[in-house]
Amino acid sequence: MRVLWLTKSPSGYASRSGDYNGYGWVSSLERQISSTVTLAVSFVSNDACGPAVKDGVQYFPVPDPYDSGRTSRIRRLFSGNAAQRSWILTSFVKIIKEFRPDVIEVFGSEYPYGLVAEYVDIPVVLHVQGILDACVKGFLPPGMSLFRYCLSGRTLRGIAGKYYHWLNMKRRAADEAEVLKTVNFFIGRTAWDREVVKTCNADASYFKVNEVLRPPFYKMAGTWSPSGRMKIVSTISEAPYKGMDLILRTASLLRSRYGLRFEWKVFGNVDLSFYENFTGVNAEDCGVMAAGVGGAEDIASELVSASVYVHPSYVDNSPNSVCEAQMIGVPVVAAAVGGVPSLVEDGVTGLLAAPGNAEDFAEKIRSLIVDADRAATIAGRGAAEAASRHDVRRIREDMFYVYSQLSPICH
Repeated sequence: MRVLWLTKSPSGYASRSGDYNGYGWVSSLERQISSTVTLAVSFVSNDACGPAVKDGVQYFPVPDPYDSGRTSRIRRLFSGNAAQRSWILTSFVKIIKEFRPDVIEVFGSEYPYGLVAEYVDIPVVLHVQGILDACVKGFLPPGMSLFRYCLSGRTLRGIAGKYYHWLNMKRRAADEAEVLKTVNFFIGRTAWDREVVKTCNADASYFKVNEVLRPPFYKMAGTWSPSGRMKIVSTISEAPYKGMDLILRTASLLRSRYGLRFEWKVFGNVDLSFYENFTGVNAEDCGVMAAGVGGAEDIASELVSASVYVHPSYVDNSPNSVCEAQMIGVPVVAAAVGGVPSLVEDGVTGLLAAPGNAEDFAEKIRSLIVDADRAATIAGRGAAEAASRHDVRRIREDMFYVYSQLSPICH
């Protein structure tokens, strides 16, 4: 069976040696699938050197002339994404004619790649990642204006970049709505993303397939051994809906109300000073430190000795950071948003907190820190659930089942 992936990620195109982190779960899934099907990966990138074959997988990079050069964002700020979309879809169609797949799998609705279904007779299945429409609606946390967010760019170029990020997300959300109506087959993993798909496309076929995690989290699965020092870990990104403001407000409460002394390591490309100004909370005073964008090995090592993993996002579908923490065996406190309740059963495999509620987060975190037996019980259940959910053999079989169901459609 011949399968073509269309994705933003270069997956395994880059070297797999040295410090390469595998570009997340897409590359991890590739390692499992490439031995069962004839696989090709086409991705959008201006950094790739050209087509290549590695470990039996064919790679077809698609350069994006509308996303290069210093003036690209300025041009697209006023012109929109139509020309870029047309270029990418035309490029994908050429690759489809060359590779002749039985099934096309598109990763994510965040980009218009799924619209290729309008141009081919081959079954196209969309692998749901985030839901961009929800991210746009929840983009700014309570009390933050778009103006204030944009000013965090500081320089004129930075301010324009922040505004472009928000505007481009709105435009891509419009593309997403079109994609969800166009594609007839979907792969998801949460009750929430299934509901979103069915709401947008009542006739769609939906398959549930869980995700393969990055290798270090399998290697260190179930090795949680908290140190005597209290440590909290979070992995987020710079987008305001990811909850950096909530981390600071929660940490402040844990210090001032409960007198807890801890280190809270935040992995990701966060602008800590901006959120300090926004919340009025000094990160150093309450034990919060920005750890930068960590590799999988670094994050896994920190999780092994962590007291609690906290996921504060205002919007999310199935954050792999939560799954990775559960895989290591760390007790999790996460916001009860989107698809997260499909990953965390409240009081059983983790604790769910009210979205944006620092007091609830602080109380849930405190309850695990002061009650070691409860934390261990929840951690053990979470680890067992994660080991089952992310079993690579089962995921490989589920993916092949989806492909086998779709392949006869094109014959």
